[in-house]
Amino acid sequence: MAQDSSVVRFYVKGSGDFYMQCNGKSLPHSNFQKLPVGTNDIGIWSPKFKPLYDKIEVKSTRDTLSVVKELTYDPGYISYVAEKDKYRKQLIVKQTIPTVVGLAGIVAAPLFWVNMRSTHEDKIKADFLESIDREAITNRHRMATAGFVTSAALGAAGTTIFFLMRDRMKDLEKPKYKQENPFTLETFELGYNRHINAPQVGMSLSF
Repeated sequence: MAQDSSVVRFYVKGSGDFYMQCNGKSLPHSNFQKLPVGTNDIGIWSPKFKPLYDKIEVKSTRDTLSVVKELTYDPGYISYVAEKDKYRKQLIVKQTIPTVVGLAGIVAAPLFWVNMRSTHEDKIKADFLESIDREAITNRHRMATAGFVTSAALGAAGTTIFFLMRDRMKDLEKPKYKQENPFTLETFELGYNRHINAPQVGMSLSF
């Protein structure tokens, strides 16, 4: 007696998580499918990939048939990845770097200020007493002064850039990716379940 269906194993290249339909009906979430003998319209869909629609011929056999299909990335997803990378770079340049530089300068400036005042007193004493360590003390004072000036400048520059860029950041929108989804909402009903005394929602989806 001839079989009216056969087991088909799908090898889908590109994605390990995909959904299938056959002749307009959803199939179980598996790459092993029992399909009717004859010509079948199949659809394969996976997040981030373009939906694939094709026809396959299923023969009557007790062995498992193998079908190989390859998915390609959705062009919208490729554009989204590029826009997201651009957004991250702008976020780093316009917000992260100025914030880090400004905070580092603000934190370091008081420390260098204290060190500068301390080494200044040591320098005055060394100059007055003609200490043999006068040159070393002078160098420490110069380094403390340079550190204070640099950190103060970084704090001021970082803070200024942060506030200048803040208005521009308001116009910087995070990219979004909305994929064309083959799932279709057929019916939507809102009712009340008297058994549990709570609202309930009923939906019917097709793929």
